[in-house]
Amino acid sequence: MAKIDGIKKEEELRVIRELAEKLNVENIEQKIPHLSNELFEGKELRDVLSHVHGRANKLALIYQLVVLAYADGIYSPGENDALRRICAILHIEFEKLYEILELVEEYQQFEKHVTEVLEV
Repeated sequence: MAKIDGIKKEEELRVIRELAEKLNVENIEQKIPHLSNELFEGKELRDVLSHVHGRANKLALIYQLVVLAYADGIYSPGENDALRRICAILHIEFEKLYEILELVEEYQQFEKHVTEVLEV
């Protein structure tokens, strides 16, 4: 997601590292530029996602990718297209993606409200 909107903030890189750790990807620091380019070009995406089994794991991955997409505060059309493509490959209906998007948006609004109320 960081590559798609052209903005790689530290928060997005942190989320990438956490996601890579959960997926047991080794040497992620060396792979981030390569994987970003490959995935942006649509190469190997099906291969990368072929290791994700079970509906719960697929939904958890999509959730993490949505969080990553929002990490820089911008959810771009390119990120939306990429997430729709990932859902199609994983055989997850687009409606579920939109439910997850709404959930993440609501959580961000909640966090913003908490920050305002607590004056932090």
